[in-house]
Amino acid sequence: MFSPIKIILLVLVIGAVYIIARKLGFLGGEGGQSSQSGEKIKKDREKTTDLVKCDKCDTYVTPEKFHRCEKSK
Repeated sequence: MFSPIKIILLVLVIGAVYIIARKLGFLGGEGGQSSQSGEKIKKDREKTTDLVKCDKCDTYVTPEKFHRCEKSK
């Protein structure tokens, strides 16, 4: 049923999964995307733009760039 080798292998597998999950940041460890600083998040937000709906073709485009409608209503 349960031999000592099976128990040792089970403990090793559980430990490896735990360590990998911590490294990737799933368990609140110091890895992955969850450890971004507040300044980096603010800089990323400054780079984003809102899209505006084009009245002619009903697609969403950036307001700064020139947009040529592929189909007209």
